[in-house]
Amino acid sequence: EKRNFSNLPGISFRKDGKVIHNPDRKFVENLDSIPLPDREALMHPTNYSSEDMGVILTSRGCPYGCSYCFHMWNRRVRYRSVDSIMEEIRQIRAKYRTSQFSFKDDSFTVKRGHVVDLCKAILNEPYKIGWSCTTRVDLLDEELVRLMKKAGCNLVNLGIESGSEKILKETEKGINHGQIRKAAKLLNRNRLFWGGYFMVGLPEETEEDIKLTFEFLKEIKPYY
Repeated sequence: EKRNFSNLPGISFRKDGKVIHNPDRKFVENLDSIPLPDREALMHPTNYSSEDMGVILTSRGCPYGCSYCFHMWNRRVRYRSVDSIMEEIRQIRAKYRTSQFSFKDDSFTVKRGHVVDLCKAILNEPYKIGWSCTTRVDLLDEELVRLMKKAGCNLVNLGIESGSEKILKETEKGINHGQIRKAAKLLNRNRLFWGGYFMVGLPEETEEDIKLTFEFLKEIKPYY
């Protein structure tokens, strides 16, 4: 539209051979004010499966300070309302016949009450859906896990990172192997399918650290 770039917060551009950085755009405080994603705007939407269309963000941001992370939301978390999330689920289900959804929040269970309210809303629907999420080992408990499973959760992905206490501490993730073992036993006991994210090649990692990670993986027994 040949508009003036200097009036657009949050962009960088070149003018007269110089790179100009505009001030950052402020975060949208009310996520419900953002229209639901137009999945028909995808290139070649027919190439996507119904499950592909079920990718949803219920929040933006993560409050933790892991050393390997980009922190694009400045460690702030903003949430969509449960009504907004359910509207998107219903829309996707009706349009693409999606029955398996994937909540792609950085740490889905940061705000426990929000997850509880969402699970209850899902259970109130006249149909059943399955869904997955990603969270932290220190953000799960027995009651929450059982409610999530009852509401259709069939996969929880957890960031384990390393079997070496030294390397795990270097990630500044703020968790320890005791918490990991506790979460693994909790999920295995409730027969909730879970996957573990592991990293190899972190700074200062040795072959011995990698062996510790492999041994720890076998100990905690993630399904995936």
